[in-house]
Amino acid sequence: MKSQSKAQSLLNKIKDNFRGEVMLEEPMSGHTSLKIGGPAEVVVFPEDPLSLKNVLIAAGEEKMPVFVLGAGTNLLVGDRGVKGVGISLREFRNIELIKGSDDRNAVLFAEAGVPVSLLLNYTGKNGYSGIEPLAGIPGTFGGAVYMNAGSFGTEIKDVIVSVAVMNREGSIRILHKEEISFSYRNSNISDDMIIMSANIKLERDDAEAVGRRIRDYLRRKRESQPIGEASAG
Repeated sequence: MKSQSKAQSLLNKIKDNFRGEVMLEEPMSGHTSLKIGGPAEVVVFPEDPLSLKNVLIAAGEEKMPVFVLGAGTNLLVGDRGVKGVGISLREFRNIELIKGSDDRNAVLFAEAGVPVSLLLNYTGKNGYSGIEPLAGIPGTFGGAVYMNAGSFGTEIKDVIVSVAVMNREGSIRILHKEEISFSYRNSNISDDMIIMSANIKLERDDAEAVGRRIRDYLRRKRESQPIGEASAG
């Protein structure tokens, strides 16, 4: 009963200051790549930074733990479910070319909810090279940054320029590459920070050539890994 009152109190606090979908007692089996997991008290899908900030502040006031869903890869949830507020940034899906890039290089802005596959599709169509080996990696761009995703010798750290994060008080901070310590499948980005977006530096190249390399890496990955099956990635 106590947890229900906390959830309801949180909803009352954000109802006039939140854009997006809210789910109560939502089974996590529908939000994880392994297709298992009991209900979360609250799952929210904010559509903008202000809505995210208001959820974080309300959760802090209610002393409810917060966890980020991403695409639910590398996430194992027990049948009893999980306490607190699950946050999905699936609506944070913008990809933009930052003005000022020269003829040889391109800096792309990508939000955390962009699926890695969608980012690869964008770079392939527009001729931006540097992350082709990441083809076939499941999950979202935000999760890939957080865990320094990599494949075939290429890692996210190789292209990162900066990362925008929001702390649990709703403050936004820009972390430049030199402020972040990346290691194998890890970074020192605190669990108290939610990755909102990142800028990556790529090289301009022929779109057909980039697309061909993406397809080749995807083929090689399919030959050795069960892409498309329910797994943790």
